[in-house]
Amino acid sequence: MRLASRCLGGALVVLAWSVSAQVARAAETVEFCVKNIEGSEAHFSVHYKQENQILKKDSGQYTKGKEKCIDVPTDATDIELAVYKSRFIVWAQACKKTWPTPPDAAVHVDVSGSTFGVKCDGL
Repeated sequence: MRLASRCLGGALVVLAWSVSAQVARAAETVEFCVKNIEGSEAHFSVHYKQENQILKKDSGQYTKGKEKCIDVPTDATDIELAVYKSRFIVWAQACKKTWPTPPDAAVHVDVSGSTFGVKCDGL
């Protein structure tokens, strides 16, 4: 709780407000971010379970030098991150990782490569 005081017309007015709601909202998700370092287009998806439903979020395709992030709720389970790079006309899986529950901090992955091979750093 933050406090501030103001003097209005000779009366002291104390203002109070809370930032805990903002902090709580920020902590309700964990970010999964993938940066496309070089080469062809990339995309990634995150699958997870929430309230007995399997949900999927996809980044969509994006080009070299770009980073995209997907937020996953902190009450999710069985989380799977799969990262892909374009190789000619097909998508090659660069990496895949699973977590039973969300990690404590955001996940940041760099994906690179071209038609001769793809790789992920940061997992």
